[in-house]
Amino acid sequence: MKICIVGVPSDIKTYLSSQDNIGTISGRIREISEVERMSKEESEFLLRLGFEVLQSFEVSSEVSENFYQQLMWITDRIALELQEIGLRVSKRAVENERKIDRQVIDSEILEWLKMSMQSATVTVESHMNSKETRAGRRNQCIYALGVCDNEDFRYLDVEKIIKHEFPLSTANTKLNVSQNLSTLSKGGSPLIKKSTQTGYYRFCDPRYRMAIRSLLIKNKDERIVKKIIPK
Repeated sequence: MKICIVGVPSDIKTYLSSQDNIGTISGRIREISEVERMSKEESEFLLRLGFEVLQSFEVSSEVSENFYQQLMWITDRIALELQEIGLRVSKRAVENERKIDRQVIDSEILEWLKMSMQSATVTVESHMNSKETRAGRRNQCIYALGVCDNEDFRYLDVEKIIKHEFPLSTANTKLNVSQNLSTLSKGGSPLIKKSTQTGYYRFCDPRYRMAIRSLLIKNKDERIVKKIIPK
């Protein structure tokens, strides 16, 4: 008898090793690699094929320059989420005389956040500064994690992004990124996890990166604010 378990977390063998009966099944488990992110070329081809070739939608000039890049960015080019948000935009565009404009995109991104990313946004929000601080350094750190495009990253990678994204509030200041990353990797619902072998961090769930990119906004004062998601 063969059993196929679909949609489990990566590194399932590590999880199973904590179970009492692992000895009876350890030699019979074969883990298939998870589906990787699509390349930028693959993602854009998929979107253009769906919106322009198959459905002949009109993409408004106000959004045409960065429309595809925005969808690829917030979904992190994960095929399942790219397809989900593409379908949502398509349905709304049909109701909008087959035109894709800023209102269509913004409304469907918020709807996608509410319906598909709810648990991820709750986790992200739980790690943000609970009260206003002068710089909101932890919030800046979380925002930088969303900007980071690497699967595995060190505190130096995140520190570099923070200095680039927030030059005014980080000038001549000790950031202590290492401590913030350590805090984000702890608790009942950690945002990231650290490899004991390499010392690198990675997201516990790829949806956390998507939620950060979709939910958080950097304002002109270099402070991080959250989008208001309608109930």
